[in-house]
Amino acid sequence: MKIQVINPNTTAAMTAKIAAAARRAAAGRFEVVCSNPPAGPESIETACDTITAAPAILREVSQGMEQGCAGHVIACFDDPAVAACRELATGPVLGICEASMLAAAVTASRFSVVTTARAGIPIIEDMALRYGFERKCRSVRSCDMAVLDLDGSPMANAKVLAQVQAAVEDGAETVILGCAGMSDLADWLSTESGVPIIESVAAAVGLVAGLASAGIATSKVGVFAFPPTSGEGAR
Repeated sequence: MKIQVINPNTTAAMTAKIAAAARRAAAGRFEVVCSNPPAGPESIETACDTITAAPAILREVSQGMEQGCAGHVIACFDDPAVAACRELATGPVLGICEASMLAAAVTASRFSVVTTARAGIPIIEDMALRYGFERKCRSVRSCDMAVLDLDGSPMANAKVLAQVQAAVEDGAETVILGCAGMSDLADWLSTESGVPIIESVAAAVGLVAGLASAGIATSKVGVFAFPPTSGEGAR
């Protein structure tokens, strides 16, 4: 079985980090196909970035289907173009925000999210509301940095840890890392903070693989029916 993991931005180092997290989650049980678009934003920071990246994400999903991928992960915490990808795909599609909140909701009574830029706070709060987890979400905290500032430096890592520790003080029983670029910090942050850390790429890969292996497909009755312009919808 193949699971596709898409980095919606064009930064190769970010794709490598995401691929490593996804393959750790797979643990050899299934194949991970990880890619990023050849052109588009270097990071997803704004609404314009999200819209700009959407057509390329759809193309990546189409290519993944052609390669026989059984499910698809959109590895950006804004969950860009997920609904549109569900219209195209027959297998399950999950963004890492929704996946990590689902995982947190069944493993702790309350969770918090630590993200990068301050502008992401209201966006993630709104997503928690949309996904039905607003009562379980204790807080959303920002490290006040850009995605590409997650460079593995001691200063950057310390900023993430400080916000994770603050989230624990907010009452969170588990903390979600609200950016795919934080994926390599999960084990260290858990040791330092004393709480389980949900690495969002791993959560999404595990959920999508579980759904696909159980034979649970995306419904084509109603909202996620094939669009008329797709190959399936045209038949």
